[in-house]
Amino acid sequence: MSEDSWNKVYAAGVNRAYNDLVVPALDSGKIVVVDRSEVDLLRFAMLHDDEKGIEDRKKYIEEGTLTHRYWPGNRISLRASNQDVWDNLQERIKKSKYDPQSIKEVGQFIEAERRAEKMITDIKHTGEVHYLNVDNPRIDDLEELANHLDSLADEVIGQLNLEDKEKAEN
Repeated sequence: MSEDSWNKVYAAGVNRAYNDLVVPALDSGKIVVVDRSEVDLLRFAMLHDDEKGIEDRKKYIEEGTLTHRYWPGNRISLRASNQDVWDNLQERIKKSKYDPQSIKEVGQFIEAERRAEKMITDIKHTGEVHYLNVDNPRIDDLEELANHLDSLADEVIGQLNLEDKEKAEN
């Protein structure tokens, strides 16, 4: 399968996941956490200097083609150092041919991801949106990792004032 075909299949998968999982959950009043598929699609085009792909994906994001017209109220980007990302990739059991093949490529991926995130934050939209960048270092000890993730969740909830908004709605 060509890279362009693979990207179309990936985009269709994002659209279907929204249709099957995200939209029904939102319609029932749940808070939904989704991955960064939109950013990844844009990043991939940027890494390949695919100007048409960049414009197409930006249009999909802006128009909500992938997300059934939903625009997230909160975009949270977890940050890690190039070395931490490289170390994580080295320990993965299942590797993708699309993964960076060197620490230098990790840096290129991260730079493209940041450009994609910036491009998305510049898209005009309605409603209130919070953009958070949160450091998430690599932690090998599982108990320490669990504690860190709990603290990270508390930090994000605090920054977004989700608890206060939930209390105000009840």
